[in-house]
Amino acid sequence: MGHAFDEIYRVLKPGGYAVDIRPYRPSGSGSCRSGRPQITCIGNQCNTSVGALQQKADDFRYADRLLASRLRPKDQLQLLVHQTFYVAWYCRSFEVFDHFVSTEWQSLTLGQVDRHRIQAMTRQDSSIQIRIDMPVQMNVMQRIS
Repeated sequence: MGHAFDEIYRVLKPGGYAVDIRPYRPSGSGSCRSGRPQITCIGNQCNTSVGALQQKADDFRYADRLLASRLRPKDQLQLLVHQTFYVAWYCRSFEVFDHFVSTEWQSLTLGQVDRHRIQAMTRQDSSIQIRIDMPVQMNVMQRIS
């Protein structure tokens, strides 16, 4: 992320805009499930929350500190907009979900209890889809110098 901020400053002209979109992990959430990507099984009858993916917060904290250091009044960038929202990812089976997490999101892990719960639900009903709600943040910045 540090390199990205250097590149933003290098390629943007004064007055130019940059958009930073990345996973959001609110400070103070620690190992709390509410700050993690949530997993829901979507069935014909109901939606069932089945767990959360685990992730290390260190990388997020580093990027947040770096962004904050670049947004001081005398520095290079001004924060215009900060929004948080969820992006939903859908998987049609446990196998697709497991492959996606292991290949695309290597920094995320699924606990054994949550893994068994999802596997049991998808074995009982093959039409169940798995939804991952990923907390995301968007920062719109403008180069001021």
